[in-house]
Amino acid sequence: MVGVRVANGKALMVLVAAVLVMCAGGLLPAAEASGRKEVNLVPAVYVFGDSTVDVGNNQYLPGNGPLQLPYGIDFPHSRATGRFSNGYNVADSISRLLGFKRSPPAYLSLTPRTSRQIYKGFRGVNYASGGSGILDTTSPSGETSCVAAANALAEGFNDALGKTMAKLASALPGMRYSVGSSYNLVTFFTAHPEATGFRDVASACCGGGRLGVQTGCVPNATYCGNRNDHLFWDGVHGTQATSNKGAKAIFAAPVKLGFAAPINFKQLISS
Repeated sequence: MVGVRVANGKALMVLVAAVLVMCAGGLLPAAEASGRKEVNLVPAVYVFGDSTVDVGNNQYLPGNGPLQLPYGIDFPHSRATGRFSNGYNVADSISRLLGFKRSPPAYLSLTPRTSRQIYKGFRGVNYASGGSGILDTTSPSGETSCVAAANALAEGFNDALGKTMAKLASALPGMRYSVGSSYNLVTFFTAHPEATGFRDVASACCGGGRLGVQTGCVPNATYCGNRNDHLFWDGVHGTQATSNKGAKAIFAAPVKLGFAAPINFKQLISS
């Protein structure tokens, strides 16, 4: 995850397998929601990434059917929206911290009527789609050796990203940025579940078989009742609680904890 602010007031935020772009800083009043006005910290958010931040694009692609319940069981009105979560995902959580109701809409869901504000540079768009990645081989695996290799790849990528951002900042006077690490977040959550309020950081909440990952989170699958206690919703994706806690840590936790560097997202916005 990366956040960037340059001298002209533009800002760019990238989420690990996702990218959130915050354009032109400043407080802006949003449309009324639930009887109150929201104040957006940025005019728009743009999201690029995979299923961790997909809000429905994947279900519009040829050959893909829409996700069904229990996906979305904790989303308002208990409805499946294309999010690979029991409710909101991290794109929603970051967007809400920026003053929005949720993530901007899925690009493939847009119509001429719903695109009016977007064309004016407001709200933003979510381009993320499940299964996308920087490598053709991007896919989850439960094999220990594959997980170790994936972890090493993630560490290498994060290290290279940090160095690249620092180099870019030195070449662009006035640029400020923040790199958030979901890798460090999940590592901390699994190592210190009691500190983050999780009781289960190993098994999937929705699914069946060993650790709940052998049959997958399919319609009529068994799912846990204490979803806020679980780190994982299915065999790959975090619960809504994980997204909310992770977003808050990247947004405002002390930099010394390693969730964001060289400053956190809140410091970036106020800089």
